Amino acid sequence: MTFRTLSKKRKTFPVGEINAGEIFGLSSLIEPYIFNATGTAAVNSRFIAIEANALRALMEMDCHMGYVFMRQVAKVVMEQLAAVRIQLAAAWA
Repeated sequence: MTFRTLSKKRKTFPVGEINAGEIFGLSSLIEPYIFNATGTAAVNSRFIAIEANALRALMEMDCHMGYVFMRQVAKVVMEQLAAVRIQLAAAWA
């Protein structure tokens, strides 16, 4: 699946890809909780949608689970950031 974001000029552009088993939409879990990208599947796919408000409430109730979950979120965000940096470096090379 490729995901795209919207520029200030209202133009979309690709910012990354995810593969089977990877997560998407993490911005809805991190303040200011704004979902800022759209995904497009290249092939028929199945997704699991989780209500962000309910998940955040669950993490508030079970702090240990929230801590473990957010550690994984941070890991994925850092991996995605590294991938975007590589793409930007390649685009400017």
